[in-house]
Amino acid sequence: MDTSYVVKFIYSGEAETVPLLHNWSFVDLCNSIRSRFPDLIQGNFMLRYIIPLDSSSCFLESEVDMRMIFRNLVRYNSDFVEVFVTDLPSISESIVSNTVCEDSSTMLEENDYLGCYRAEAPKSCLTKGWESYIHSEGQKFEGGVIEFRDKLRKYAIEIGFSYEFVRNDKVRVIAQCSKKHSQGCNWLVKAHLCRANGFFMIKRLVNVHTCHGVILLQKSKMMGSKVVKSIVLDKIRANPNKKPIDIADEIKSDYGLDVPYRTVWYGTELAKTALHGDEAESYAQLLWFSESVMKSNPDSRIVVEFHRETHRFQSMFVTYGAWMKGFQSCRPILFIDATFITNKYKGQIIAASAKDANQGLYPVTYAIVDSENESNWRFFLEVLAEEFAKHPMRRVTFISDRHVGLVSAFPRVFPNNPHGFCFRHLMANLSDKFPASSYLKDRIPYLFMCCAYSRTPEIYEFKMEILRSEDGDIVAQFLEDLPKENWCMAYFKGERIGEMTNNLAESFNNWVLPLKSLPILDINDGIRVKSMASIAARKQDA
Repeated sequence: MDTSYVVKFIYSGEAETVPLLHNWSFVDLCNSIRSRFPDLIQGNFMLRYIIPLDSSSCFLESEVDMRMIFRNLVRYNSDFVEVFVTDLPSISESIVSNTVCEDSSTMLEENDYLGCYRAEAPKSCLTKGWESYIHSEGQKFEGGVIEFRDKLRKYAIEIGFSYEFVRNDKVRVIAQCSKKHSQGCNWLVKAHLCRANGFFMIKRLVNVHTCHGVILLQKSKMMGSKVVKSIVLDKIRANPNKKPIDIADEIKSDYGLDVPYRTVWYGTELAKTALHGDEAESYAQLLWFSESVMKSNPDSRIVVEFHRETHRFQSMFVTYGAWMKGFQSCRPILFIDATFITNKYKGQIIAASAKDANQGLYPVTYAIVDSENESNWRFFLEVLAEEFAKHPMRRVTFISDRHVGLVSAFPRVFPNNPHGFCFRHLMANLSDKFPASSYLKDRIPYLFMCCAYSRTPEIYEFKMEILRSEDGDIVAQFLEDLPKENWCMAYFKGERIGEMTNNLAESFNNWVLPLKSLPILDINDGIRVKSMASIAARKQDA
């Protein structure tokens, strides 16, 4: 029967004896404690229990511990248990009701408690200052209703309650405790807009909760994506590529709160939008960017193309006059490659880079395209050829990783320019054709390297015979669509100057890595700023 057990609560020299019902949960037990000892502050207490026939003291922290009480009572054939209540240092946290703030996706379970009911002092969290965000009538918020709502959310998280709006617009906000109807809680805040200065001001504040049952929780339904946005802005500004999973871990460590991945992800996206603007709108600003660059850099070239029917972005070619002028003093070799864009709308950056006199990266031109295909490669090469026609220079050698679209488009645009294939990529492709357990996996690429570095046709033929003798079928199939003019030094018709790989293109990909998750306008502007910095550094070094 429900009243077969008795529990004695002992706190600060006072004791209360009440029935311990079979269907009591841990929350019910804590509610009963709070109702009998009103001096308990915000539920910051540690619980231990002792069954008289068992001299040991056990922590009482969760539903699991609650069930163990009933099991131990049966085990020791007892109907009585003592629960000792001890104060802990004040931390403003509590149970929240089922009301969810407008941008939250958290579904709270009753047993999601922080491990605060322990003897050691709890860790101080960055939310500590939030408890003073709402404090008195007449308090002003210079940021208007947006600042007031943000601070109200954070105040509720730190104090440990949830609220619901009675009225919520740009002129007036009225919020009450979500337990107003269930427990008659009196907490209330009314704030309105001061039209004279645009501030928001608290007109009335009843800052006393008459509801009960406050317990520290690891999850808060008030911790929605808008709160996440406000606390990760600086993190995203410092590192736009920061992953939501890492941000979630930092929030848990710094703020002591468990926030669902979906909420963190959406809050991160809101922060990116606040910092860099809407990604879709960013495409509409490309024409403005183009006009601005052409006014300030008349020798530059920017071409933006859209689909004729859908008017969707298709491609964009960018080269600055200073880049082309500087390339005339570099070695006549261009390293070309493409790298993925990781923002909302994806795409790829196609780039051509050279080496300066100090063997450093020197950007020459780039394009942003919707995909890496033959059409976009032809677009990139054709505009580049037009720029070469305006800036006379020596015959340029191109080195690439042999992308299918590039291989098809290149001879149509640059029929007389040498095109070298990256030897490192070729070796990796050849090695992949052999199982890991085969000794040929290392042997064949080595022999292929000997062929590639052959200085004369006679040496090449001699080395090639050795290569074919090892595994003729696989090697023959690999070389079938691989003209030796594109990879063997003995037959290469251009000035390769010892450059056998496309590693410099990989350097460009790493150079733009921090920009690839940004909106397209910020990618372009980021490349411009990084290029200005590198040019200034070269000037200073000179």
